[in-house]
Amino acid sequence: MMNLRQVREALENGTRRGDGDGRSLMFPEARDPKRWAGAAAAHAFTPEIEEIRTAAAGFRTQAPPELPFSLYRLYDETGDRQRYQAAYFSVRKRLGTFALLSLLKGEAEAGGAENLRGTEDALWSICDEYTWCLPAHLGGKSLDASCCPEHPETLDLFNCETAFTLSELLFLLEGKISPFVARRVSDEVFRRVLRPYAALTPERWWETTDMNWAAVCAGSVGAAAMYRIPDDDELAPILLRVLSTAECYLSGFYEDGFCREGIGYWDYGFGFFTYFAVLLQERTAGAIRLLDDPKVREIALFQQRIYLDDRHAASYSDSGLTHRFLPGLACRLKKVEPRIEFPDWSARTGAFGDDCSRWQHMVRNFVWCEKTAPQGGLSEESFFFRNAGVWVSRVKRQDGFQSFSAKAGDNGEPHNHNDVGSFQFLDRGRSILCDPGRGVYTREYFGSQRYGLLCNGSQGHSVPIVDGCFQQAGPEFSGTVLTARSEPREDAFELEMAGAYGLANLLSLVRRFRFKREKAELVLQDVFTFRHAPDSVVERFVTFFRPEPAAGRVLLGQPAAVLEFDADGLDVCVRPEKFPTEAGCETLYEIDFTPRIPTESMCFRFTVRGTDGPEGRE
Repeated sequence: MMNLRQVREALENGTRRGDGDGRSLMFPEARDPKRWAGAAAAHAFTPEIEEIRTAAAGFRTQAPPELPFSLYRLYDETGDRQRYQAAYFSVRKRLGTFALLSLLKGEAEAGGAENLRGTEDALWSICDEYTWCLPAHLGGKSLDASCCPEHPETLDLFNCETAFTLSELLFLLEGKISPFVARRVSDEVFRRVLRPYAALTPERWWETTDMNWAAVCAGSVGAAAMYRIPDDDELAPILLRVLSTAECYLSGFYEDGFCREGIGYWDYGFGFFTYFAVLLQERTAGAIRLLDDPKVREIALFQQRIYLDDRHAASYSDSGLTHRFLPGLACRLKKVEPRIEFPDWSARTGAFGDDCSRWQHMVRNFVWCEKTAPQGGLSEESFFFRNAGVWVSRVKRQDGFQSFSAKAGDNGEPHNHNDVGSFQFLDRGRSILCDPGRGVYTREYFGSQRYGLLCNGSQGHSVPIVDGCFQQAGPEFSGTVLTARSEPREDAFELEMAGAYGLANLLSLVRRFRFKREKAELVLQDVFTFRHAPDSVVERFVTFFRPEPAAGRVLLGQPAAVLEFDADGLDVCVRPEKFPTEAGCETLYEIDFTPRIPTESMCFRFTVRGTDGPEGRE
């Protein structure tokens, strides 16, 4: 942790190197016309540029979307987040589209004035917004009239992100956009974010947390401050406060780099940490180098270690079943950590980076990548995240990966799901038995009803139901790793998971996995020990493929992967459940196996066998 004098001296170093203004050292790639000309001409970026052109053509025929009160009020009245956020993010997508076209050489020449006008209109529209916060982040007070003055100055993820975006655009488009627009944007950044942050008020909750809010909020404030405040004396105390929060954020990772929030929030939180760290390193002419920390380099390796193949990642916590990587972030991190591997280039995000069209991702995907597509593709690996109790094993075949992952952990993690003992089996691009990942964010999703939702409670995971009870929430409900071993032919992972249920009658529940690497065969064995015979036990597995039960086996997919079981001791029942996603509603199938006569000691064995065909998810 640095002190104020050290931060001040670091900033002075940058000011001297920048001929009196350290800002002149920041983000040089994005201010280099040759870099943009190369990106515009690079074959690797052809799909992204076409995506941007198509979006721009649509935006030119439409008025900017409005954020009326009728949408703003929905969250507090109904719990719906999606309709307001769709309009909110559309405005930012519009801004990013015209701003990128204004920077891309060739595009700027072809329609430079029109692109700049589109950028100005989007900036003006954002300045008109009542608040840059999302209603869901206003603490249930979005309709409280007494809080009206507070709403624009509430420092949530999106208020801070917006300040970062607008400040960076003012920097990159200086002298190109209207000085009147630029002045208004700058005033709004100070009014809504920089002044409230710098005021002598109690710290926000996220300033001492260890999850993504710390990195995104503090990193965004720090970036905006560096862009908008040239004076070292004024800037230093702000950055000192940001660095304290960054330290809290990094404390949430284990020494091996494991991100308890999952790969999606690694992208988000660690991405914004990286963006801030690089700008700070530039602003101080290399005097502060956060990315050189050995722990940060381990965190940078998390992405490749959590992937099951080039498109599927272990989907624990609020992660998606599939994940596209940010090429700009990956390329920049590889300069710090040479061990980094990229997934296949085709598995990168599109031009807009993510569903929220974050400018920070969009611009760096262009200027931090090389002109030619890297020869990506993950290698085989077995990796054990010891502190988190998560195992990941990838076996590379000629036509794809066959992979396995399982977790112990606890049920009090950030963005927690009750999923101790959950596992995934991937067969050449198909998530045969899965952890279904996150659902649709609503008020209930983060409220008292969270674990009644299929995606968050253990009922939606491949874990047992004991005496009619699901796993309980809280850090005390956990699993303990007993064995984690990798050998040339077989990986072994065992855990004790009775503690996740908190049932006095359940003395022990040992779950054993054997992943036979040569055969891509997974053997699972559960051993139950009770004080007295339970009323019921259900061995549940979940999948997005329609199961077809047969004698002693269940077929999954086409061509079929096979789940084998003891037909003499277990009955099988298949139940479809609706699984809401942001793209619609899918069907998650529950495969329940129940013993006919539960006893004090029981052992069940299941075998999952892969196939020879790389088919897509149904």
